[in-house]
Amino acid sequence: MLILSNSSQRGFNLVELTIGIAIVAILFALALPSYSQWSTNAKIRNWAESIQNGLQLTRVEALKRNVTPPSSTVRFQLVDSLTSTCVTSTSGTNWVISLDDITGQCDKMPVSGLVTTPPQVIQNAAAENGATALVVVASEPVACFNGVGQVDRRTGGCSVNPVVTFDISIANPSSESGKTCAKLGGKARCLQVCAGNGSIKMCDPAVTDPTDPRICAPAGSC
Repeated sequence: MLILSNSSQRGFNLVELTIGIAIVAILFALALPSYSQWSTNAKIRNWAESIQNGLQLTRVEALKRNVTPPSSTVRFQLVDSLTSTCVTSTSGTNWVISLDDITGQCDKMPVSGLVTTPPQVIQNAAAENGATALVVVASEPVACFNGVGQVDRRTGGCSVNPVVTFDISIANPSSESGKTCAKLGGKARCLQVCAGNGSIKMCDPAVTDPTDPRICAPAGSC
């Protein structure tokens, strides 16, 4: 019969365990900044994609319904909350797509089909998945679309410019380079979404190479 010696069954002693924990702690400390940066950029991209998808849906709905401003339009609206006291805001981190002005009616639920009861909410998105830690700065709080997919400037309460932009960055003191936009010398990959000229695009304001597809269009274009 095989009998194992005590030495073959020996485990970790306290010194070895302490060294192992110290090594793991060092590796974790080295990896933490990279993870924090990845998390910051992921939050920015997630919300930029949410706004981009919302704008695309608004445009598709306008085409599908063949709306004719100023009698009808489809609105993408940044709002401060999804409650009955909401207002449109250029810094809103929630959005609602509807056929009517959504002010004070953001608690209304989206409905399917071609409804006719105001405010005719089509879709909405709450500030989630880190969006509450973000800063949104829009050139205008409402972007409307007409039946040919162009930005509608004829309807009251809609954008007055042919291009509407949405800049997404992280809410944090500028002294923290990991959460300051790369365009300002930091490391965060802040993004911009623009609607206009018959298109909806996402770009990186820090990119300056004209051959890079991530570059933002000149002001006033998209």
